[in-house]
Amino acid sequence: MNVLSLEKEAHRDNLEALFSFVEQALTTLNAPASKRDGMMMALDEALTNVVLYAYTDDHRGTVLIHMSRADNTLTAEIVDRGKPFDPTAHPTPDISLPIEQRPIGGLGIHLIRNLVTSLRYYRKEGENHLILTTSWKDTL
Repeated sequence: MNVLSLEKEAHRDNLEALFSFVEQALTTLNAPASKRDGMMMALDEALTNVVLYAYTDDHRGTVLIHMSRADNTLTAEIVDRGKPFDPTAHPTPDISLPIEQRPIGGLGIHLIRNLVTSLRYYRKEGENHLILTTSWKDTL
């Protein structure tokens, strides 16, 4: 299995390089066009969350992304050493409420959940691991 990886300082200035890596990795891994946009959007949101919220201003760290493909499953794993945060435990927002009544935040995680096949999280040895997968069936 081919695994592509990139590690950068978790800083706003590096978001463009992270997004470019994701786009190139999706091409290199020959992800179907029908799955690229969703995975790109989900990773855009997840990586932005790490850069903006994982670390405090006085304690900066890195974000590492691994991308791979096995058969008809594309996997992206984001690793950081920031504050513990499990997005899979975040409640689903009530999007039926008027915008004025909704609490701030949470829509990005909701978006990610709806763009990928599965979303998993675990914390090990001081690291957050967020795994996003998307799968598809072969078409003949």
